[in-house]
Amino acid sequence: MKYRENLRKQRKKAGLTQFELSQLIHYTRAHISKIETGAVRPSNRFVSAIERVLKKKDVPEQGQYSRPNNTFVCPQCGAVLKVRVVSKLGG
Repeated sequence: MKYRENLRKQRKKAGLTQFELSQLIHYTRAHISKIETGAVRPSNRFVSAIERVLKKKDVPEQGQYSRPNNTFVCPQCGAVLKVRVVSKLGG
């Protein structure tokens, strides 16, 4: 399996959109898209950032958002942050 295919598979397995992943690794959504389509080869820095976010086995992982308990673990420092979910209801 090519890296780009594996990246897409792992991202989807983590339940992340390209935009959500881009926010976690500090790359643009467009850059992730280009790597997933094979238009751009990933740099070593990009691969390291992806591994930090997608390859760890603990839940929630560093750099990932856990929907059940609304927590996010910072990929830089490992701090656990509580996420406030705001919904806008029309009436």
